[in-house]
Amino acid sequence: MDMEEEVKEAYEVIKCIDVLDVLVEGMEIWVAAENAYSEQAVRVENQIIAQLHDRLGMAHNANKMFRVFSKFNALFVQPKIHGAIQEYQTQLIDLVKEDIKRLHGKFKTQYHFSEAYHMSQMHDLLPIAGAIIWALQIEWQLLAYMKQVEDVLGKGWELYAEGQKLQSESTAFCKKLDV
Repeated sequence: MDMEEEVKEAYEVIKCIDVLDVLVEGMEIWVAAENAYSEQAVRVENQIIAQLHDRLGMAHNANKMFRVFSKFNALFVQPKIHGAIQEYQTQLIDLVKEDIKRLHGKFKTQYHFSEAYHMSQMHDLLPIAGAIIWALQIEWQLLAYMKQVEDVLGKGWELYAEGQKLQSESTAFCKKLDV
């Protein structure tokens, strides 16, 4: 039985109970059904965690890990699942920080010393047009990295300590890139 079916089956038991039955017998039935549902939910969570660990363990680079995180990020609100993947999240956030540092380095070398400058000269682009395109490409890469961070930390990633720091760095960098 797959995980979705297990959750549906556990819910069916609770759905059939008269929640307005406040007699002792009714309360016992409710508690038993609630416990059965909780046990089933824990089993499903454990299966999800095992599946996440397997997929993240098989991912040999950051892009594959980002894909796994983006598929499962809606489940990160569950404390048990969030805790189980914390080590991978830290690893990936560090990779994103390194990538952003590389973008900073690329930006600091300036357009006239970049490979893009020489390519734009070959394509007969005006230097100002080439510089604008170059800055926009760096900005798009930065935004892609921020999307990946959202995939790792989930919605509201800016509320985390790491996320706040990364958000402020990203915003400051975007202001430098503003054309």
